[in-house]
Amino acid sequence: MNKHLLIVVIFFSIFSNAQEHEYLGFLKLPDSTFISYKVNFTEKEGFIKGYSYTDMNGDHETKSSIVGRFNDRKNTLEFREVSTIYTKSDITELDFCYVYFTGKTRKLNGKAVVEGTFKSYYDDLTSCIDGELSLNAADKIEKRTERFERLVAKSNKIADSTKQKIDMNQFMSRFEDNRLKGGEKVNIIWNQDYLKLMIW
Repeated sequence: MNKHLLIVVIFFSIFSNAQEHEYLGFLKLPDSTFISYKVNFTEKEGFIKGYSYTDMNGDHETKSSIVGRFNDRKNTLEFREVSTIYTKSDITELDFCYVYFTGKTRKLNGKAVVEGTFKSYYDDLTSCIDGELSLNAADKIEKRTERFERLVAKSNKIADSTKQKIDMNQFMSRFEDNRLKGGEKVNIIWNQDYLKLMIW
């Protein structure tokens, strides 16, 4: 067998087992405040690596790296935020609370629900705030949203003027990737010697 072909086969066999997952939901704080929350990660042989997004498209939107584990037999998922990638918030890096989550899920698939409690800690591991986390698979939310829009469109009991005001795309857009608007700023946390920015 050709050496180059062997390298390609090995490369794809290593990375083909990793599965990508996206979940959308919220963090619930003790005072009943809800903060939008999204996680994107890959899972391979029980190990998780990816990103979390807090307060999506809000004034304090923050992207962080996450690592964790999924136990298929016990149906448990745990992950923690380990570093900040960027934030729109004015607070300094030392003031960030990092989420440490432990919860239950049946399977990591397009129908999964993830629920549990989280603790959060500052960079020096001083306790910050605790709460609950609830997530649904992004595919499941999108399908429900599409179904709801079809029901509204077919309904004779809802006035046309009300139908026009119902825009589920606007609801889903809060979970989209970062977009800067005029007057907004973003702080990028970077600890390397070299950074390449592409702005368009």
